[in-house]
Amino acid sequence: MARLNTTVHVLKDDHSHAVFEAGDEVPAWAVARITNPNVWDEPPTDGEGDDAQETVTDPDAAPAKAGPGATRQAWADYAEHRGVAVAEEWKRDDIIAAMENAGLA
Repeated sequence: MARLNTTVHVLKDDHSHAVFEAGDEVPAWAVARITNPNVWDEPPTDGEGDDAQETVTDPDAAPAKAGPGATRQAWADYAEHRGVAVAEEWKRDDIIAAMENAGLA
């Protein structure tokens, strides 16, 4: 699977943004939307991302705690959706801890 060498924001179908960090594995739907060849550490293979559909996720479901999709932005969005305030300086693990303390993760 293709990996990035920098942070990339990708516009989703619902007009929100997905954020992928350097080293993240990028899902096929996002690979198809990233057009800058200089952001890839491990470039996509031929055809990777062709005809890929964005996966619609349940906004009430907590994001992954590790691996693809476990970004600070995903956790901040989830916390906001669940009514938990997130400080700007918090990192992903701080948000996860706050959600766990609130019984929401």
